[in-house]
Amino acid sequence: MHHIPTLAEFAVLFGVMQYALTVGALGWLFYIAFEPQMRRRSPETLISWGRLLAGRFWDPVVGGHLLAGIALGVVGLSAMTLLAPLTFRGIFSPQLPWSNTGLVSLCFWLLIEVIPGGLGVSLIMNLISVPIQRRWLAAVIFVLVMTLVLIPIYGRPSLMTTARLVTWNALIAFTVIRFGVLATVASLYTAFMIEVLPLTTNWSAWYAPAAVLGIAILVVLALYGFMTTLSGRRLWTGKLSAS
Repeated sequence: MHHIPTLAEFAVLFGVMQYALTVGALGWLFYIAFEPQMRRRSPETLISWGRLLAGRFWDPVVGGHLLAGIALGVVGLSAMTLLAPLTFRGIFSPQLPWSNTGLVSLCFWLLIEVIPGGLGVSLIMNLISVPIQRRWLAAVIFVLVMTLVLIPIYGRPSLMTTARLVTWNALIAFTVIRFGVLATVASLYTAFMIEVLPLTTNWSAWYAPAAVLGIAILVVLALYGFMTTLSGRRLWTGKLSAS
């Protein structure tokens, strides 16, 4: 936006600070609430997340879980689109950034949003797992609860909308159980980036840079995860099996 030296700027500043502090406090509360329980009941889901927070950016587990989350986000969103390609409108509708700074801000805003989101779904899965010991049953209940919570957002949802929500929640449950928090955050970020940015194959369109930036960010993250997973090992050994 265009800023002018008036007292109204203080209202804008305080509004932004209020939002930032609320989201930060919410993320902190989620982490404080779920981390001790998760570390005691299923510490494997926090391995890559803990290593990332510790600054071990080139750890193979961090790269592997990041790559798995990106892949699952793409697969999940593709499956949802196949179920209802035209009739469904997502929670995050496509945005049309009016400037390059607005586009970059949107990408960072999505990252800030998905971190509490990933922590939140992990907390819900952990709470369900307390009275229910079987993971598959906890996952089924998680899908049911999340579907019932999200479905009122769409007004009068159709059968295809419900199937789409069930598909997405099932993928999130699988990601949390199999890979953990970091992969869940990466999966949410990937799906929301694809859904929010106005992707197009018409490179002459005025909003085409948004598509280029979104694809580039996901490709760079995937390459980082791929190279980190290899951890200096050669992709091809140049040797064939004798059999």
